[in-house]
Amino acid sequence: MSTIVNLKGHTIAFGMPITGFGDGSALEIEIPPDINKTVGVDGTVMYAWTGDESFKVKLKLMQCSLGNAWLSSLRAQNIAYMKLGGPGFFLPFIVKDNNGGDVITAGRGIIAKAPNYTLSNTPQSREWEIECAEGTVFLGGNPILPAQLPL
Repeated sequence: MSTIVNLKGHTIAFGMPITGFGDGSALEIEIPPDINKTVGVDGTVMYAWTGDESFKVKLKLMQCSLGNAWLSSLRAQNIAYMKLGGPGFFLPFIVKDNNGGDVITAGRGIIAKAPNYTLSNTPQSREWEIECAEGTVFLGGNPILPAQLPL
């Protein structure tokens, strides 16, 4: 069901093509801590794996992007469905760096927050928040190949 989009060398999928990304950081992924740390009164430190494989996506679109209409429609349908007692529906979310090794996937993504509404005499970006569950994050970076090393 996902469609693939290219954003400056990154492939992004979330249900259908989204274009018209805003200036600056068009995509931000907030990853929760892998561990919880507890320190006892005697200074003993204990670590526990959280088991949290979720993450939050912030997707910044220009106000003229048709992606805003798609996400608004999806959000409205989801809210209407949940008001009727349904669990909401989820879409897979994927980010793939086509120029490097970053791969971020989630089996279930849902719109958590619509952007704040602003009108201005200059173009504005609108930031959508998407919550993703059952995620995998692999940040492989952009490795330098031996042929690219300075001599």
